[in-house]
Order: sequence, then structure tokens, then C-alpha cells
Amino acid sequence: MKKIKKTLYFILITFIFNYVILFLIPKLLACTLSIDNNISSKYLIGILVRMIGIIVTIYLIKRNNLNLDKKIKIKHFFISWLFIIYIIFNIELISINSNMYLNLLLMFIDAIFVGIYEELFFRGYILNKLIKEFNKTKTIILVLFGSLLFGLIHFMNLKSGIPFSLILYQVIYAFIIGIALSSIFIKTKFNITICIILHSLYDIASGFTDLLPKNVLKINALDINSFIYGLLPFVPLLLYSLFLLKQKKNLIKYKDYKFYIGSFENSDAEITFIETDIININHTFVNEKFRGQKIGLLLIDEVLKYATIRNKKILPTCSYAKKELFKEKYKDIIIK
Repeated sequence: MKKIKKTLYFILITFIFNYVILFLIPKLLACTLSIDNNISSKYLIGILVRMIGIIVTIYLIKRNNLNLDKKIKIKHFFISWLFIIYIIFNIELISINSNMYLNLLLMFIDAIFVGIYEELFFRGYILNKLIKEFNKTKTIILVLFGSLLFGLIHFMNLKSGIPFSLILYQVIYAFIIGIALSSIFIKTKFNITICIILHSLYDIASGFTDLLPKNVLKINALDINSFIYGLLPFVPLLLYSLFLLKQKKNLIKYKDYKFYIGSFENSDAEITFIETDIININHTFVNEKFRGQKIGLLLIDEVLKYATIRNKKILPTCSYAKKELFKEKYKDIIIK
């Protein structure tokens, strides 16, 4: 029953929060300020409401003691190589004249704010809190659930008069994009910055056709063939994302305050800890056949992630953990 209540909480907060931010507040602003119904006004309102959403989401993240990594590293872009390719192929080329410059700038700013808001909310808050609340549930299940919520909110676009087939297409590809960004978020140890950059660039790449006049931009329903062929290119991204999620989990397992490789009773490599109000790493071991492969660092990374999710500091008492963790980059989470 407790799990059902928690699940309902995530569903309700996702839909109610986004309905208020993306639909009620824009309508209220448009009516109160008597804003014209043109593309510039649409971008300005979008930027404003997402600023509100960002502020509220940051409050939720801090109130729930959810930790995020914000420092970008070069290796994060290597992990995201396939998503970057999708961004490049998603660029919509149009002819731009001087009358479009203002709207082009607003489109760029709006896309950046969309990326910040949606990544903070869906990865920084929803997925982060799912992992914290359901820490015994497989990460891949939580990613699928969080990404499904990300996809389903696109059904709210039905109010805009877009054909249902196009909305359903948006829901499915947003679900896949959500899985991709979630896998990168987890693989980079909860780095929200890389997710924001990728999401913003993806929206910028696909935002150029919004600048075209409505009489030029025709929105037609999709037939079944166009629907399927439109989604097929996303299959490699989906498979790569699932690979990222399972890659480390197939190697390292967890049970009873121990991360290990092999069997629980006779592991090939392991790291154990005692959990109270802090995490005390008291033992590490790596079999000779695994030495030289940085397996010990992978085990330490798992404990770092475990501690980060629970907002706890780490006290390393075994010699290997001390050597690796008494470094400047870990100063905020380590007790000396």
C-alpha cells in the first residue's frame, strides 16, 4: 500500500504540476496582460512560465535533499555520442530572413529554458526521488516509469488542436528521449548539466520550423506507415540507452551493504560498508584476475552513488578507500 501511495504521488505531481505550469499560468498571463496571440508572445510566455517552474523545481529538489552533480566533464560528451548524432540529424533547415531574427533569438532562449525546466523536473527531481524512494527496485524499472511520465504529459498538447496521431507520436518518441536522457543522467552519476545541454540543443535543432508562418507550416495527421517509419530511427537510441543502464548492473551487484562481482558468498571483488547516519567503508577486495582494470574504482563509484542518493557522507576506514577518496574532488562528501 505504501508503494502504491508513493507511485500515485509521482503520477499526480507530474501531471498537476505541469498542467499548472504549462497551461493554467500561460492562460492567466495571456488574459491578464492582454497579450497578442503571435509567435513572439508564445515564446515570451513560455520563457516566463518555465522560469517559474525552474524556481519551484529547485525548491522541491532542495527540500527533498536530492543531490545533483553540476560539473561537466569531457567524458560526459563521449557517453552521449549517439544522442549528439541525433541532435545533428534533427536540425531543421529553413530560409531565415531579417524579419525572423527576433523570433529566432526567442526560440533559442525558450529552448534553453525548456531544457533546464524539463531536465530539472524529470531527471533532477522525479527520477532522482524515484531512485531514493524505491532504492530496492531495479534502476531500469524506475527509468522506464519516469520516462513514461515524461512521455504522457505530451497528451496535454491535445488542447492545441494537433491531430491525435501526431500527439501519440510525440508521446512515444518523448518516452524514448526520456530513457536516453535518464540513462545519461545515471551513467554520469546524476550530472544534470549534460542532460540540460543535450535537451536544449535537441529542442533548438527541431525548433526552426516553428518560425514559419502558419499558412506555410501544414500540420497533417500521420498514417500508420508514416507513424512507424517516423519512430524506427529512434530504435538504435533506445537500445544504446538500455545498454548504458544495464552495463554496470550486469557486473556489479548489491546485497546487505555490500557491492560485489560474482557470488555474494565468494565474490571476485567487493566493497562493504556500515550505514548509520554516515557510510563507513570498512573493506575492499579485488581478485588478482580483476586487478589493473579499475574494478576497485567502480565499486567505490557505487558507494558514492549510494551515499549521494541518501544524502549521507562517507567515512573511509579501509586503506584502499582512504587512498582513493582523500582527494580534493571528493571533499564535499568525505569525512576525514
